Amino acid sequence: MFCFLSDDHGEEESMTVLEELEKIDDDCDKHGIQFVKIDDSDAAEEFGIENTPAIVYFEKQIPNLYDGDLMNEDEILHWLLEQLEKDEIEDVTDEMLDKLIKEGKNMAVLFCN
Repeated sequence: MFCFLSDDHGEEESMTVLEELEKIDDDCDKHGIQFVKIDDSDAAEEFGIENTPAIVYFEKQIPNLYDGDLMNEDEILHWLLEQLEKDEIEDVTDEMLDKLIKEGKNMAVLFCN
């Protein structure tokens, strides 16, 4: 699943990014990736997202934040398809780690700085 987060303060920027994402919507559909737009700051905070707009890919309920250029739809599509193919240890925010622990998920956590 794919989530696009925006806020009211950057509505123009969010709409511009959304227009770019529309260009890859059909390609994402072919791979089973759904687009969702949300403007809930509490939801963003829950996943440790400090700056919006932001793109988050969810795999097995674990969010992975895209840190590239939001205006480059080809780069975003490449990143999304990479997420589908790769099997790697996920980076999570401290908020998300707290949520996973509260849900009773079995996991091993590697703490690094």
